[in-house]
Amino acid sequence: MKGLRHIRYWIFSLLSAVLLWSVANSTSPVERPFDVPVQTAGVPAGFVVTGQDYDRVNIRVRGSRAGLASLTATDLVYVADLSASGAGSNPHEVDVTTIERGLPRGADVVSRAPLSIDFVLEEKQTRSVAIRADVQGRPASGYRIEGITLSPERATVSGARTEVLGLQEVLTEKMDIDGAQGPIQRRLKLVEGGRHVWLDGIEEIEVRVDVVPLPPEELADRENGETQG
Repeated sequence: MKGLRHIRYWIFSLLSAVLLWSVANSTSPVERPFDVPVQTAGVPAGFVVTGQDYDRVNIRVRGSRAGLASLTATDLVYVADLSASGAGSNPHEVDVTTIERGLPRGADVVSRAPLSIDFVLEEKQTRSVAIRADVQGRPASGYRIEGITLSPERATVSGARTEVLGLQEVLTEKMDIDGAQGPIQRRLKLVEGGRHVWLDGIEEIEVRVDVVPLPPEELADRENGETQG
């Protein structure tokens, strides 16, 4: 019986030690790195963010092993408040307070890089520009394009001033008319014309390409030319 008691005591001691080790290991502080995406907020009306030298903030977080076990970078975000910014370069000191709000209880940020992010702001501009259908291909032999109709014919674009003023037109997505023997009408999406330019109001238009037979005399001339060639 004494031997059985010793075995039971030994097993109990071993389980207690394992339990204490597990608790101590799960609660002991550890550090983990995270690359946190940068978002902006409070951009002043009439301005557009056209550049920043970092799009992520690298942080090291200290906390319990259990607390940080399921934490991922997708759970965190760094929000830069640009409400006091103006045109041109705007150095912004990285304040990790907004990141720490997403951390588990008891965890905190012990380091960050970079220490500051430079945001470039430009005045916003809005103007109306022409729309051009991006027609690809050729009608069937003996046919030609008589005309292209767009509805509407112009679009309003907004964005960074220099990009908007340099934009003369916006294109539709590609429209293939290869081998066509009659009118083709489609609803096409517009393609934004710049990195910091967007469309206001409309995103797609109606495009009609009128494909008609060549007049007999023009057809005869073309056939004669092909024969002579």
